[in-house]
Amino acid sequence: MDGELCFLPATELAQRIRRKDLSARELMQATLVQIERLNPRLNAIVTLRAEQAMAQAAAADEKQAKGEALAPLHGLPVNQVPPFDVNQPYVTEINGVTMGTYIDWMKSCYFITVTGHPAISVPCGFTPEGLPVGVQIVGRHQDDFGVLQLAYAFEQATQLWKRRPAIAL
Repeated sequence: MDGELCFLPATELAQRIRRKDLSARELMQATLVQIERLNPRLNAIVTLRAEQAMAQAAAADEKQAKGEALAPLHGLPVNQVPPFDVNQPYVTEINGVTMGTYIDWMKSCYFITVTGHPAISVPCGFTPEGLPVGVQIVGRHQDDFGVLQLAYAFEQATQLWKRRPAIAL
């Protein structure tokens, strides 16, 4: 059953976590097992920090146990932070992890860039405030065309690129 969790829609996973039928830890463990099983062939996860991911899942479970407000995708293994105030030079915290400098925040980009793996960000949703959120697609070494094809297919399937946030109107 754990492997099947990785194929459920994010909306169903979020509902299960909210109902406490599933914990963020259980979902992360299933995700890590799936990554371990498939990543040697796919190379989709270039930088994996499993211990940090499990710690973030534990923090998500603790936040829910305390009755704190939950974001729409609370407890799901997801894309760093939504857009932030233009006057803020960089994100100072991600899921409880302090980002002391701009370089700390940009690790998610430069860890991929220095490997020569092509990457692209495409729209994948919106925050409750209507701000756009992107997902980063990373491909095999020097497979720029494959990344572009996948990004195009994702955009065509979701049609999110057609939505305009109120702030942009």
